[in-house]
Amino acid sequence: MSEKTDKQRRDEFRAMLTKQKNNAESYVVLSIYKNLELMQDCNLTVDDFHNLEWKYYFAIAKKMIEKNIQTIDDIVIGVTVSENEQLQKMYDDFGGWATIQNGMTFVQEENFDSYLTDIKKTNVMLRLHDLNFPVMEKFENYKVMSIEKLQSSLEKVLASVFADVDIEEEVEDLSVGMWDVVMEAHEGKMAGFPYASAMLTEAVNGQALGNITMLSANSGMGKTFLTLSQILPNMIAFDEKLLILANEEDRKKWQREIIVWVINNVKKGSFEKKRFQQGKFNADELATLQEATDWLKEKMKKGIISFVNFTSFNMNKAIRMIKKQSAVHGTKYFILDTLKLDSDSVNENAQAWLSLQQNMVKLYDVIKPSNRNLHVWVTYQLGKSAMMSRYLSQNSLGVSKNVVDVVSTLMLVRKALDSEKKGGANEVKVKTRNGKIIEMDKEKEYFIMFLGKNRMGETHQQLVFEVDMGRNIVVGIGTCRIEQDF
Repeated sequence: MSEKTDKQRRDEFRAMLTKQKNNAESYVVLSIYKNLELMQDCNLTVDDFHNLEWKYYFAIAKKMIEKNIQTIDDIVIGVTVSENEQLQKMYDDFGGWATIQNGMTFVQEENFDSYLTDIKKTNVMLRLHDLNFPVMEKFENYKVMSIEKLQSSLEKVLASVFADVDIEEEVEDLSVGMWDVVMEAHEGKMAGFPYASAMLTEAVNGQALGNITMLSANSGMGKTFLTLSQILPNMIAFDEKLLILANEEDRKKWQREIIVWVINNVKKGSFEKKRFQQGKFNADELATLQEATDWLKEKMKKGIISFVNFTSFNMNKAIRMIKKQSAVHGTKYFILDTLKLDSDSVNENAQAWLSLQQNMVKLYDVIKPSNRNLHVWVTYQLGKSAMMSRYLSQNSLGVSKNVVDVVSTLMLVRKALDSEKKGGANEVKVKTRNGKIIEMDKEKEYFIMFLGKNRMGETHQQLVFEVDMGRNIVVGIGTCRIEQDF
């Protein structure tokens, strides 16, 4: 018998690699049918599959998810494949629903990441093999490496090859495309989605996609109140989709807050939120509440504002929800209220804050411009030391201040002190938007917002808002200067 040619050996090796990942392909597809949310985590395409059977079932699942189907069963998949004669024939040839049903009984969802890694690692080796990289010769070493170790090993090889090569950076003519830059700005391509307050929008460029905005204040100070009053109004007005990810306040709490906002800001009525706790509304109140809910039903188109309340918070779970909403529903804006440690996180202080920082990096990696290009508004509690200071900065976050590394805008908020109002020992002058200098009224309540980080503008001035927390009214009145505490 003649010796095998090099091409034959290479073809056999490729066939072996392809066959090797057959089980992983089946486990990934079966896991997705068992839990459709896993599709948002896999980042696979039909071309990543080599086995025709699992390529087919993956494509069918992807098609149904794109149709916003929440659960797949024999009836749903039967209707889908019956739309095309060839799809129906392949479905029957592969065993139909029985293949999926039988497979789902033994597949383990908790091993999904391992199955997924097997597919991706084998695909990497297949591509390298097709490019004549010596995968076959080094296979015994590569097969025991993690995909991260494999990548690192290959990068070292390339680095050593190009170590003595000077690669010139591309030199560009800065005069080229000047007017294009102007027109992009003129067309509003750089503008963030506006907040309800024009003053706040101007100061931080609104909610720019690809960025995280963090609002931090002490417990009970009104983070949710300020979040709702600044974000929801324009989402409703412009029919822009928003997902609220909550782990403190439930859906009914948010609904009560938005009803109160409509009565006092849109209908210009007067209704305090404490009346919900007291109950027994009179005829006038019922009429006012009916008018507000009718307005919301008319303006809030179905699916514009979505809400999920976590029974226990986990950043990976939040990221899965963000991926799903953005991919399936086209949602670009998100609220995370409130950022906390994962419920299963170790509580040792140093490790806990490191975990929190890493979670913020994971969140940013998903929403950054080069990935999904989304905006997330995150609320977070100030450190206890902030209660002792008039001036708020990143240091006010305490040991967790590194969570803002990936944040583009950091808003730190506190109530104005009585001593800062008219006639007080630390009276603060407020400059209105038309240049007038005023003092804060002792009979009114104010928020002072410090911009601890602002990639879109200045940070040396503070924003002042007149607020009525009982009626969900927020009015931007101007800027001030608070001296730093030393």
